[in-house]
Amino acid sequence: MSTIDLQSAVNTFLVEGRELAQDLEQGLLRIEQGHDPNDTELINAMFRAAHTIKGSAGIVGIDSLTRFTHSVESLLDRVRAGEPLLNGAMITQLLRCCDHIHRLLDLAEQGDTDGAAIADQESSLLAGLSSPSATASHAEARTQESVASASASAPAFTTSGFRQIGRASCRERV
Repeated sequence: MSTIDLQSAVNTFLVEGRELAQDLEQGLLRIEQGHDPNDTELINAMFRAAHTIKGSAGIVGIDSLTRFTHSVESLLDRVRAGEPLLNGAMITQLLRCCDHIHRLLDLAEQGDTDGAAIADQESSLLAGLSSPSATASHAEARTQESVASASASAPAFTTSGFRQIGRASCRERV
């Protein structure tokens, strides 16, 4: 893939990645506002959003986003398997993770595909996915900090193309 084609794929992903992160966030907010946390359709949609962000970020070489979103995806996969993990503290932690995903997308757009500018925040967020109550106040303070300002054909990387990649992979697991 030429540099121009790769940049086009990255730009397409950045738009779609933001949309998918928003979809994930909206699902979490619905549960936080009283929607059934066992709604299989909603849980699967949130998982697919995280899964597609992770996979598509890997395709375009945004390693920080691939690595971070893998942990969010893994937790949502456990929820899909029936583990009752979506309590208030975990929803809050996952919403913080959505904020971090948005920041990683912003950094990638600026050329920082390693997420170096906010790497120190990542460990507390990931720890919170294991024990949100132990790290909630620390993660909240860190989350509010300001952030410094493989295919041969680019058409395969349209917005719907990324979503189709994620859906196809998820169907195998559902």
